Amino acid sequence: MSTSDLAVDLAALRWRHLRRGWLLLGLFVAVGAGLEAMHGFKVDWYLAVGNETRRLLWRLAHYGIELPPEAAPVLEYAARMFARPAFRQSLSAVEQEMRDDGPAARPPSSETVR
Repeated sequence: MSTSDLAVDLAALRWRHLRRGWLLLGLFVAVGAGLEAMHGFKVDWYLAVGNETRRLLWRLAHYGIELPPEAAPVLEYAARMFARPAFRQSLSAVEQEMRDDGPAARPPSSETVR
């Protein structure tokens, strides 16, 4: 193999690596920009994973599932989340009917006010 053939092969290899590197860098920048845009615009399906955990914890009592004593930190977390008015407002009507934590859990309706 002559020196000129080796130089051509190295130039082709160098060009292939540079092209692939720039394309992958562009891909990673585009994906990163897309993720940042979803975070910046508060896209619900991208950010609302925590709500699913809270909703699942909310439904446990309805389905008769009791967590063991080792899950005390999870139950404390659930109690803190359930006490927030914003969480209560985010529940659907069906989810609100699944649990009844007493009159303090819900604002009084016109029927209970005398």
